[in-house]
Amino acid sequence: MTQEKDERESLEDKIDELTKTLDRLEDDYLYYQTFISRMTVCKLGDPRHPFTDWEVVYQRTEDEQTRFRATLKALQNRLEGKETAIAEQTEIDGIPKEVLYGSSKPSYLEIVDTLKQVGRQNDAGLIEVMKAIKDEYEVDVEFGVLADFVLEGVQLSGGGK
Repeated sequence: MTQEKDERESLEDKIDELTKTLDRLEDDYLYYQTFISRMTVCKLGDPRHPFTDWEVVYQRTEDEQTRFRATLKALQNRLEGKETAIAEQTEIDGIPKEVLYGSSKPSYLEIVDTLKQVGRQNDAGLIEVMKAIKDEYEVDVEFGVLADFVLEGVQLSGGGK
């Protein structure tokens, strides 16, 4: 019976130790999360990476960044007449899969509405993001085709003045 008692106490000690470690890690996580959040507010952006800067400031979680980039990729693929591989298709709340992964070329309004919804941007914010993409990436790299399409549409509609 004493061996069982010793084993039980040993296990309880280990559980207590693990609980303390977990509590410390949660405290550390909250500290670093707050620290990083403060850094994003007070930092200067690198003019060579305006889109990355935008992501850090406005797309704070990995899920938000993943969703926005998946939306950019899907819409660019549609513009270029490419299919998005099923393995790369992401569920985006509030956006039907037909809008993201349809086979037809999307309209300007469809693209703008989708990007504004997923990126939580107004017209001026969306233009800023598209300019940041163009400034950071070459046209044929990343989302340049999509950014060009949106910015050309803004100019045609007179919104880029």
